[in-house]
Amino acid sequence: MKRFDTVVARILVEIVSSFLGVCLVCVVLLCFGADPVLVDLTMAIGGYLTTIALGIGVGTINVGICSVFPGLALGYILVTMPLYLSSGVYFMACCMPDEIYYYMKWNPITQIIEWVRLGYDPTIPVHVDYLYLFGWVFGSLTIGLLMERYVVRAQQ
Repeated sequence: MKRFDTVVARILVEIVSSFLGVCLVCVVLLCFGADPVLVDLTMAIGGYLTTIALGIGVGTINVGICSVFPGLALGYILVTMPLYLSSGVYFMACCMPDEIYYYMKWNPITQIIEWVRLGYDPTIPVHVDYLYLFGWVFGSLTIGLLMERYVVRAQQ
């Protein structure tokens, strides 16, 4: 089995487990009496699909890098944990002071989180830069697939 087959299998596992996680959160919210119904279904699905595409792109880049430098997998975890925690998952980034919010908007994860939140509440005061996000998505996918083609296959 080739590494690319493993990557595709891992992508499918992550998509299914993430979908089941969203379903579980919705069931828990319903059990506690909250209403997790989307106001704008297409907005939220667009955000979720962009998240999947960005994850695939960054994941393929990591496969390329880790095929040459296996120890960098731990370094990636150490870098992404603070990035994830400060991206607005646990708080509303748009409620931060403007000086901080300006720099948070450079994080594509923050933009995607706000995009998905717009599906639940279209009245929140955010502006998602879709061109910036698609640049990240297609840039990471391009770099990752090129690395798979020229770096990972050269290692095998």
